Amino acid sequence: MSIEVSNDAGPFRTYVVMEFSEKIPPMTQEWLLSRITSPRVNGGGELIAKPVLDERGEETIIHISATLQRLLVAAEEMQLKKQHKDGSLHEISMDDLDQFKDHEDLDRFLTMAEKQRIVLHELQIIRATEADHNIPGMRAIKLYPQEAIIPKCLTKEIIHNIFPLHDETDLKVLCSEWCHYRKILKSQPLEKVQRYFGETVAMYFAFLGFYTLALIPPAFIGVISFFLGGDNVNSMVFFSIFNLVWATVFLEAWKRNCSTLAYKWGMIGFHEFEEARPQYKGELGINKVTGHMEPQYPKWRRLVKFYCVSLPIVMVCLFLAFLVMLKYFWTQEYANVMKKAHPGFLGVTIGLMPSVIYAVEINVMNAGYRRLAHYLNEWGK
Repeated sequence: MSIEVSNDAGPFRTYVVMEFSEKIPPMTQEWLLSRITSPRVNGGGELIAKPVLDERGEETIIHISATLQRLLVAAEEMQLKKQHKDGSLHEISMDDLDQFKDHEDLDRFLTMAEKQRIVLHELQIIRATEADHNIPGMRAIKLYPQEAIIPKCLTKEIIHNIFPLHDETDLKVLCSEWCHYRKILKSQPLEKVQRYFGETVAMYFAFLGFYTLALIPPAFIGVISFFLGGDNVNSMVFFSIFNLVWATVFLEAWKRNCSTLAYKWGMIGFHEFEEARPQYKGELGINKVTGHMEPQYPKWRRLVKFYCVSLPIVMVCLFLAFLVMLKYFWTQEYANVMKKAHPGFLGVTIGLMPSVIYAVEINVMNAGYRRLAHYLNEWGK
């Protein structure tokens, strides 16, 4: 449930909640809060953050909000699309905001899902400055210039989680309208689902509804074919051909419907930049594909690690697995001979022992391979 607290700056409405680890020092938490709330010119997020006491009376829960002006500026930078008065979609522009539909109520101009996505995006692009060589209070965690701070803190478990909050009032209204969908000839409130949960969730339920309706023709033909055709080969051939045609028509119809919804919701041509993983290492450089600053690791070093370390280790692991398999075959063959020599319970036990030992060995080796693969993956960056 989002909270509203009256203050001098107006009502405070929580869009995103951040949960700190219990073990981080106060210096680290204060530094993160200052980076979240400080102006953008100083490398901050220029957001509003309010600590909330948890069950132990500690301020490890942070409610994050943003002013309307901040949301609109970020929406323009993210190139979010909204509907113009003429019905066409355009990227949000602060200069001609009055030309957009529903601009009279700017608080509802952006949907709840868009506001939450904007706040999350602004948190993720808070970057380290030239003076930030490590995280205060945790000197072992290094930072390079322009590195995204929040993803780094999530990876290092300084921040436990970041998640949006529900609005109980809007959610109850949406649930009551959605319940009517179970009635015959009622459609899903996709527009309201999109406004509350976002385009991805709305598109998912749009597909489910479209797919459910599309299953009616093959179900109807299948029932008729079952009762009237029986084991008739011609009936089975007709039903098979019908399914082939139906599948093609269904896919093409869904593509058309999906494109219509994507255009209506401003999803066509929208690509949100994804930050490089915090585990990546290397000198800061420009990614030729995205044009953004990212750590660049020399290709020759990566190839040396692959051919001189990773590949030999993989070959050794494969050889060990092959030896264990051969050992199992030899042991099983010997156990089968012993089983014939010792009939009864003892013989059955001897016959099963190689399989039991082999199963245990496989599980132990899989656990070791998994840890080794994880280590090599992290070391190879």
